[in-house]
Amino acid sequence: MSKIGKLFFCDCETTDLPDNDPEAEIIEIACAILDVETWRVSGEWSTLVRHSRPYGDLTAATFSKVNFGNALDLDLAVAGLFRRWRESGGAWIGQNPDFDRGMLRPAARSCGVPWPHKPEVDYHVFDVASMMLPYLVRGEVGGVGLKTTRVWAGCQGEQSHRAMGDVRDTIRVFSKIMGAQPDALPGY
Repeated sequence: MSKIGKLFFCDCETTDLPDNDPEAEIIEIACAILDVETWRVSGEWSTLVRHSRPYGDLTAATFSKVNFGNALDLDLAVAGLFRRWRESGGAWIGQNPDFDRGMLRPAARSCGVPWPHKPEVDYHVFDVASMMLPYLVRGEVGGVGLKTTRVWAGCQGEQSHRAMGDVRDTIRVFSKIMGAQPDALPGY
């Protein structure tokens, strides 16, 4: 029996990359909880987030026609994400968790939402892109970005560049790295 019961996968989409716009804002957050014992997703959550910054080119291609009418204010979105992380208690896993956490920390600070503390959550952070390095070195994959690794993992269609789609793709890539059976994640 595993001591780690659940893993917390998260992704954020932003108005632009901070290198292009230092004031870039979070516009979408998604997470899913993977039960390690059953290798099944035990919960998913996503929300659009109200924002005021203009979109960069990549974001505009994906979000320009999205209706943000039911989007949450940033404080509610971040609080909702943190509540799910605390409830799962799991290690944080992402395709590029430094980016997501780097956007979420100042966002949480700016709206007064405290970052969850030990022992509420497992503070281990796993970067799926970094976990792909052995496959890259052996020439089994042409890069470690989600666009490439999702194909390696057998994900169907094109990358969505939407938070929940990227969370699901990251779970599939992580599952393949871990040697999980392809049918272990129905609907993914």
